[in-house]
Amino acid sequence: MATTATAQDTIHLGGRTGGETRTTGRVVDYSGDGLVVELPGGRRQTFPAERVLRIETRRVDAHRQADEAFAEGDTAAAGRLYLAALEAETRRWVRSEIVAQLIRCHDRLGQSREAAELFVQLLGDDPRTPYFDCIPLGWLPGGVDTILQQHAAGWMRGKLPAVRLLGASYSLAGPGRAEATGVLNRLMRETDERIARLAAGQLWRTRMTPADQNDLQRLEGVIESLDEPLRGGPYFVLGSAAARAGQDESAALAWLRAAILHPEDRPLAARSLLEAGDALRRFGRNVAAGRLYREVVRDYNDQTQISREADARLQEAAPP
Repeated sequence: MATTATAQDTIHLGGRTGGETRTTGRVVDYSGDGLVVELPGGRRQTFPAERVLRIETRRVDAHRQADEAFAEGDTAAAGRLYLAALEAETRRWVRSEIVAQLIRCHDRLGQSREAAELFVQLLGDDPRTPYFDCIPLGWLPGGVDTILQQHAAGWMRGKLPAVRLLGASYSLAGPGRAEATGVLNRLMRETDERIARLAAGQLWRTRMTPADQNDLQRLEGVIESLDEPLRGGPYFVLGSAAARAGQDESAALAWLRAAILHPEDRPLAARSLLEAGDALRRFGRNVAAGRLYREVVRDYNDQTQISREADARLQEAAPP
């Protein structure tokens, strides 16, 4: 395995009262317990993980190339390069970052089982991982493959709340639905507010009866209290809840938020644009709906099924 250079790193930290500060040194470790930096002169200092905004460090070639491919939308190539980077990288904290990116790659490609399995491994290495926001929960309608269902059944009985949340998420659409609902209700009482709020959002996936305006406002409040990277899936659920209540304009807005604010989650963004288009069409905004369908066809052709559905909508609307 190749070694990595020991050049100094630059750490960007959020200030306690806002703003940003920078510290230079060698990152010794970065985990849920904090970021440990060896400062010039040899003294070590630990910063809370939640203050870390980003870290500038030397990365192996495959890691840099993977980041470039990921940013350009070539997710399959990025995944292959991240795997190569894992082989070359020796620093534990950088390897955790690479694994988080691999989870995002699998999620983008709709490979839920691979993404979930890697996330469980990530938590096993660091239960308080600073990369919690890559948790690949299920938010979209559709079935779950048998192997993932089997894994999810075991995860629901795991020791870590985040693992139980993941297991319940992928058990809601299968034979484990009743157990999953019970797990999520218990998780809503977790002291980790991220877990509690995401569990509440997951439970809304099971609600088929129309919600009233107060219910929708409460759900929106839960979403707004989440960190921005965690809001995409819950916004999709809010859109579905508003649509069931006959509030198509509110539904379209929620789905557009999911798509516009979280374009990195390509399956979620594509499905959200399609659903927003359908909602707009239901209250007579046919031109706007057509624009969204064309955006799906043009920009999300890697999401084959959703792209086909959007194209079918356009064909339906085309004059004879």
